[in-house]
Amino acid sequence: MTTLPHTPTQTNDLRVTGFQPLIAPATLRAELPLTPSHAALVESSRDAANRVLTGEDDRSSC
Repeated sequence: MTTLPHTPTQTNDLRVTGFQPLIAPATLRAELPLTPSHAALVESSRDAANRVLTGEDDRSSC
């Protein structure tokens, strides 16, 4: 199978005005450490989503 090289067109990145690099996850964790209350929120939110997806919670996943 032959792949053709990507050629830019006039429609590429029409709405892109610039790029800003993301910081490394380790840097983010150092600057914004996870508090116990935020960790509890993440855990309870994941549990709630899991219950919906597995059908244990009767809310629709759609």
